[in-house]
Amino acid sequence: MGRFRCLSKPLKRFLFSHADKVSEKWVEITSKKYTLKYINKINKLNDNDTVEDFDPKKYNTIPGLNNYRSDLIIILNKEKGLAHGKVREYWLRRGPRLLITLILIIIITFLLANYLTEASYDDNIYSLILSISMIIYNMYMLYQKLVDSIVGSMLRKGHDHYKEWKNKNIYNVIKITEL
Repeated sequence: MGRFRCLSKPLKRFLFSHADKVSEKWVEITSKKYTLKYINKINKLNDNDTVEDFDPKKYNTIPGLNNYRSDLIIILNKEKGLAHGKVREYWLRRGPRLLITLILIIIITFLLANYLTEASYDDNIYSLILSISMIIYNMYMLYQKLVDSIVGSMLRKGHDHYKEWKNKNIYNVIKITEL
């Protein structure tokens, strides 16, 4: 197990829960985006106007939309498991190493600056503030890397599904009499 399991287990649960929320949010956003692309492609093939917002009640009569949307949601839900792997990669493995390396570099730089130059008290405070802001910025970028990775993955899967549908069905023009 681990010596600090009582601390690490709740932290991991929190991190995994956050990643799951990000995945859920982007499954919804991606499914809406690529469903709208589907509708607009059908409209374009039928010389109709494009649609700006997706309303499921209004467009449930479009042929193939329900199958397309359900297949897309299945594909996106399969991709949700990626979030846990990315949490492990970015936050649980890479994060501590990055933080420790950054702190060591800051300490070494701080010590060398004091040894090689005659830094005043104000210079030391200034260096300390810069160092803390670097750590905060670095942790924020690490946080965003996870979100960007999940978003990119969801959008890639959505695009692949749309592209596959389009390549398979573009020559089978679906004619719609009325939307």
